Amino acid sequence: MPIDLYVAMMQLVLVVGEAIPLALRGRGIDVARINYQDNSNWCYFPSRNQSPQVHIHLYVRTFNEKHPESDPRFRPFP
Repeated sequence: MPIDLYVAMMQLVLVVGEAIPLALRGRGIDVARINYQDNSNWCYFPSRNQSPQVHIHLYVRTFNEKHPESDPRFRPFP
C-alpha cells in the first residue's frame, strides 16, 4: 500500500475512533475503550492477479458489560 494511502487511512481511523465514543455516549452507552485491528490480504497468491485488500475492525468495550458464563470466549484464561 502506498504510504500516502496508508496515512490517509490511519487519519480516517483516528477520526472514527474519536466519533464512536461520542456517538455511543450520546446514546447512554459508557465506552471503556476501543481496540483497533488492522487486517489485510496482501495477495498471498499473486497468480490470482488480485489487488491487495485491507480493512479495519474497531471493537468497543463498555463498562458494566454482561457476558454469558457458558460462552467460552469470555472465560478467563486457565
